[in-house]
Amino acid sequence: MGVRLAVMADLPQIQAVYTGIIEQMERDGLQIWDEIYPNEFFAADIEQQQLYVLERGGIAGAFALCAEDPGEEQVAWAERGGKALYLNRLGVGAHCLRQGLGRLLLGEAERLTRENGAAYLRLFVVDSNRPAIRLYETSGFQRMPGSFDKTLDDGTALHEFAYEKRVAG
Repeated sequence: MGVRLAVMADLPQIQAVYTGIIEQMERDGLQIWDEIYPNEFFAADIEQQQLYVLERGGIAGAFALCAEDPGEEQVAWAERGGKALYLNRLGVGAHCLRQGLGRLLLGEAERLTRENGAAYLRLFVVDSNRPAIRLYETSGFQRMPGSFDKTLDDGTALHEFAYEKRVAG
């Protein structure tokens, strides 16, 4: 079991894992992700070398670490000028839930953030995604003042909370 940078050959398996995550979210009443997001973003993430996968007898989860986020200016971060990476598209395969893999992926994201010279790992999470919020809060992330409202192409409005964790310095 290990985390590594994704390569383009991983794309079909990553998309299949996330399709399963989306189906599980829908069964749980969470209408956050769909057939477009996040699956349509993974190829660009791979090309930009910012998508990491967890292998465990196949791909069990993934996350993107990005240098910027569209909502970053909407939030009063602890240290606005502090170097940060943004965690996006964190997902654990529906077949691997409740095995500690989300926490493991967060730990790897923190390690990679430090290795890249950033002091903070930041993220946005949709306000209705209680399981993710619980994971972030129990992993030491602090909710920051402010939020980011995003309107999707279909008119759906998402209200996202901002979280950050100091990982270095």
